Amino acid sequence: AIRSGMVEAGYRGELVARIILIRAWDDCARNHRNKTIANQYSSPVSIAEFIHALFGIDLVQFVMQQKQKQELEDDRDGLSSGHLFSQSDVEKLANAKILFTSFAYIMYTPSKEDLLQFLLRGTAIICKRNQKGIDFIIPALLANGDQYIVDERFITYALLSIKNSKYDNQYAESTTSKLSPIFAEIEEDADHPYLSIYMQLGSDDDSLSLARELGVMTSSQKKLAKNILKEKVVAETSKKGRVAAGASQRVYRQKHQISLVAIGKSDTIYPCLAELDSKNDKDE
Repeated sequence: AIRSGMVEAGYRGELVARIILIRAWDDCARNHRNKTIANQYSSPVSIAEFIHALFGIDLVQFVMQQKQKQELEDDRDGLSSGHLFSQSDVEKLANAKILFTSFAYIMYTPSKEDLLQFLLRGTAIICKRNQKGIDFIIPALLANGDQYIVDERFITYALLSIKNSKYDNQYAESTTSKLSPIFAEIEEDADHPYLSIYMQLGSDDDSLSLARELGVMTSSQKKLAKNILKEKVVAETSKKGRVAAGASQRVYRQKHQISLVAIGKSDTIYPCLAELDSKNDKDE
């Protein structure tokens, strides 16, 4: 399916996505510097290491360059890409630890406590049928200072949406608002950085980019965004306001969500597939 480009909708498309993700994990585990032969596939790695194996990029550098590029374009056009996260937010996410050697299908929407248990088992999640917005969840553990404390308070995640068609008429929402924990009902509000990955396998094009929100912010959203950037919003107050006003959810999403959009299915986008292709070429 990968080599011929025949990626069908539904189950088969998600199967191809799982193959890609496991291939990336396999490469990442084998190349991880802090390992022994005995436990190389069962040791956690950082999100940055996994994303490098999956997409061949430095996550922090790529995201910040994309953010800067979009902000320059928006300044020229009088718009706003809405990215409110800082480099330290991206670095915090990049240093979060993940561990998955398999996928498990669940029939419910998981809580953060559930996600912690899946992380400890080394398992990524295949979401229930008709789960809102997302198809897979990879649990992750954020650092608390220079330590990793196994507690649901420090749980974050990578949320993945898999598309097989060439076109998505709700593309902007699918890569941002619908690829979020609030829409998926995992959390009422996320006060930590998290990763969203939109994989469109049906396209003939190849590209990797940082997703951006469309539309102009309202005056109240702009005011809230300025306060967030100046760190004037008290955490408890911000949580109440976030739930009370749906419009403010966008602002907080732009602070915490880092959303990557991968179009295509070649080894140009997923370098972890290059070795697989070369082996098959030799066999032929």
